[in-house]
Formats: sequence, structure tokens, C-alpha cells
Amino acid sequence: MNYFKVELKRALKEKRILYLIIFLVIMSVLSPMPSFMQKQIAYWHDTKNIQLGINPVDVWMDFIGRSRLMTTFIVLFPILVYSHSIVDDLQYKYINNILLKVSFKVYYKTKLLVCMILGGSIYFITSILCFGLSCIIYGGKESILYGGHYTFSLFGNEIVFGNSIIYLIFISFILFILGSIYAAIGFFIGLYTDNKMLVYSISVLSLSMYDEIVYLISQLMGSRANSFCNTFSIFSGSGGYNSEKVIIINLILFIIILSVMSSKIKKIERNLLNS
Repeated sequence: MNYFKVELKRALKEKRILYLIIFLVIMSVLSPMPSFMQKQIAYWHDTKNIQLGINPVDVWMDFIGRSRLMTTFIVLFPILVYSHSIVDDLQYKYINNILLKVSFKVYYKTKLLVCMILGGSIYFITSILCFGLSCIIYGGKESILYGGHYTFSLFGNEIVFGNSIIYLIFISFILFILGSIYAAIGFFIGLYTDNKMLVYSISVLSLSMYDEIVYLISQLMGSRANSFCNTFSIFSGSGGYNSEKVIIINLILFIIILSVMSSKIKKIERNLLNS
């Protein structure tokens, strides 16, 4: 029995990922842009200065990155896709029927994999669609055809891209990784708490509270406060995500949760086998 296909088919049947992608695309493309970003687009149209890297892909990514609301709730969307379903399986005893066909180890590993793939895909697909729609709304054909100059800072190194499509795929891949990690964290919280509201609330609060804790600690450090915030805060000075810090922090959180959950998973498995 190929349980991966069964679980994936079950997840896609809900059509939740489709609704979330449509919602994210509409929210991203139609959200009013700050005036300075509108000026960037207007300047690009006037000068066609592709070396500045000002075009729909940059403007859209920058806009999403600067939205505090979006970067706080960005954790929630990958979880809404499918991670919460582990709670349904446990509460409504669907898992008892599933375990007649596969072992618990196969079940939770397969479900985790499907959650991570779908959680990452929602941002990968959304970023590609938004780029296409941004090109239609704001223009950008010339920059796509003739390239440009795009830089992405990762772990202190500047990665330079000379093509907007390659840059878009790279950014989408980063978003896929983040979405996968968020989905996995939501899955484990659901497995541990057996409560949907806790899955949603803990996931969102974990990211927003982290930055608040960093700020509170920095207030006790006097003259070193700014240096401490710049080192440990996941938000940049402009309000957007600092990608490498987010990836590192969430990977550490994922490893911690995975180690804590190992004993819990064994306990759940014993209880299910004895029931």
C-alpha cells in the first residue's frame, strides 16, 4: 500500500490549499503599496533602468517583506493547509482505521512529509503566481527579457542574480523551506496538544513573542542594546524578515520540538496499540 499517495489525495481533496493560494494572491497583489514603492515602479517605467533591479518581482517581494502583519501571520498559512488534520485524526478516531492498514510510524512520518510539502508549496506557488500578476498589473516585460541586477544577503554573503526569473525561483525556494518548517512545527504541536486552537495560536505567538523577548532583553543591556537587537532580531530595520535568522531559528525550534516529541510519539503509539 502506497500510503503517501493516500494521504496526499486526502489532503488535496479538501481544496484548502487552493483557497489559501487564491486568498494570498488576492491579498498580496491588490494590497495598497506604500507611496515610495509606487514611486519605484513609476521611476522604472520612466527610465527603464534595469540595473537598479526595480521591477514587479523586487517590488512585490519587498512589499511582502515589509508588512509586519504578513510576516507575523506567515506562520499560520502553511499550518492551515493540512497540519491541523492530525488533531482531527486523533479526536475523531480516524487514526484507528488508518492503523489497521499501516503502522503508526509510517502514518505519522508520511503525514508529516505531506504537511511539509503542502505547507511549503503554498508559498512557492503563490510567489510564482503573484510575480506573473504583478507583471500584468505593474509591467515588467523589459526587465524579464533583458535581465537586471538582484542581490540577496544570506549568512553575510551577497548572492547576485542577473536574471529576474532565476531570482524569483530562488526566493520561492526560500519561502518553500520556511513554509515546510512552519507546517512541521504546527504538526508536532497538534500531535502534542491535540487541540486545533493551540496549534494556530502557539505557532503564531512563537514567532511574534520571540522578537518581543529579544527587545525586552535588549533593554537591560544599556549601550549594547542596538547591537544585541541587530544580532538576534528576526526583523530587519525596515520591518521585513531577515531570512537567514528566520531559517536558523526555526530549524533550531524544529530540532528541539522533534527531540521533545520523540517520547510523546512513543507514548501515543503505545496508547493506540492498547486501545
